[in-house]
Amino acid sequence: MKLKLGPTLSLPADAVTQTFGFFGRKGSGKTYAAGVLVEQLLGAELPVVVIDPVGNWYGLRFAPMGKSASQFKIPILGGERGDIALQATAGQLVAKTIVDTGTSAVLDVSLFHKAERKRFMADFAEELFHRKKTNRGPMHLVIEEAQLFAPQMAKGEERLLGAIEDVVRLGRNYGIGVSMLSQRPQSINTEVRNQCEPLVIFQLVAKHERDAVKGWMQHMGVDADLEELSRLKTGECFFWSPAWLEKFERLRFGTKSTYDASSTPTVGSVRAPGKLNRLNLSTLESAMVLVVEEAKANDPKELKRQIAELQKQLAAKPKAAVAAAPAKDQAASDRAVAAYRAQVERELAAERRANQSLIKALRQRLAKVAELASTNGLPAEPVQAELPKAAVSNAPIYKDKSPDNGHRAATPKPARKETPRADGDVHLGKCELAILRVLSQFPDGCQVDKLTLLAGYRFSGGFRNSLGTLRSAGLIEGENTGTLRITDSGMAVDEFDPLPSGEALAEYWLSHPSFGKCERAILRALIDHPEGLDAHALCSATGYEFSGGFRNSLGSLRKAGVITGKNTETMKASDELLGVGV
Repeated sequence: MKLKLGPTLSLPADAVTQTFGFFGRKGSGKTYAAGVLVEQLLGAELPVVVIDPVGNWYGLRFAPMGKSASQFKIPILGGERGDIALQATAGQLVAKTIVDTGTSAVLDVSLFHKAERKRFMADFAEELFHRKKTNRGPMHLVIEEAQLFAPQMAKGEERLLGAIEDVVRLGRNYGIGVSMLSQRPQSINTEVRNQCEPLVIFQLVAKHERDAVKGWMQHMGVDADLEELSRLKTGECFFWSPAWLEKFERLRFGTKSTYDASSTPTVGSVRAPGKLNRLNLSTLESAMVLVVEEAKANDPKELKRQIAELQKQLAAKPKAAVAAAPAKDQAASDRAVAAYRAQVERELAAERRANQSLIKALRQRLAKVAELASTNGLPAEPVQAELPKAAVSNAPIYKDKSPDNGHRAATPKPARKETPRADGDVHLGKCELAILRVLSQFPDGCQVDKLTLLAGYRFSGGFRNSLGTLRSAGLIEGENTGTLRITDSGMAVDEFDPLPSGEALAEYWLSHPSFGKCERAILRALIDHPEGLDAHALCSATGYEFSGGFRNSLGSLRKAGVITGKNTETMKASDELLGVGV
């Protein structure tokens, strides 16, 4: 079976599991060309799912002039023309339905707010990836405006980026192919973008856009004249497939058989496609309603509203009536209060974990500023405006008593936390608190090298002094050369969050501030391959070379106890992360 995409371009059917990159300035023809590929896949009865943040892919349901129906009865979920509404909380449900039924769909997320779009797509991509592991079969995922879902700068969007990276990097193992479309290739995460092959490049004018393509060429070992990219005409492209097809050609895609809803309206033209005949998706729509009701039932605002309403009703009743109220009304109120309190506690715990790394970075930055100011004789006022209270707490100013005090500004001393003791008070700095925080996660003890890694310190004289302070205060026990343990008094210093379990434990280690990008990539690959990987397979799964830096990352993960196996053996994620014996 061949997929005919143009006069000179025909692809084998296994294109469905390839990773295409359609890049070009707006109006250059990238979405049109991707539409030709989608039509060919649908015509071959191969499942296609389109993520549409723009709201134009409904055109697949119309003939070219937009007045009659096309041959494709592809469901449209969400958007202004959707067969059913799409809920931001339904990402997992939609992925489950698509994988289990093998259906095609357009997921129109154009009406979502930014946060809703992120939530839906993260849930959808995670469930799609994990569900395909046990329900393998070819399907193609089209991601319009890919930079929205796999951004180069992913601060605050790590979960979404990680989900997309799994689908793009490893999805082919389970039958998932991907097409990423963008007019800004430089804004797509580099590791995700470099997975593309073939690459379909339309006109790119700006230098930084062509530089992004140059990075892909260097990654693939391709050599071409990038200046030609700025001289391509609308609809013209370079098709590069150095490994799969060993093909490099300048060409045009063929004509679409469906309505081009993405084309730019011209003066005097009327773009008014006919009314969309909605498909019967009653089963999925009923399931979507259940998702909405469940989300509403678990919404803290809704629970708070119900509690306020119950309190209002109780206040309006006479005292005698209140006393005679059925016990079940009080029980319902108690359950609502307990549910709301539990929800708030979960959210606070999650927020504390998310802010730990930020607070640590801000503290280090403040200390560096104070150090530089002191060295260069500049004013060093304490910066407190944007920091949480845990980071800076009205730190007092200590004046320098050295002879040149008249020429040096006062420097702030970092805030210290006071911990009561039976025989007096002991003052704990951020190093001591970091040590206690790590040891609280390992009540059975922790080796010193593992402790220094997870606390973010070197085993220096200052670190040994902090251990001595904690040991003298009776907050920890054990020797520096062996295993250190936190005592009951140490656990009482603060409300230390325990380690989570199950999938939450994997997320905890994947986002741990002591691990960098390479460590997270290794750990994610080993979690996704519970049978384990040798060094060669692990490098292939992560996209890294087996260099000194890669071996150092393996050592850090092994030291932290989250992976097992030597570099020359099969390496695996720890049993706790894989759920063995838990």
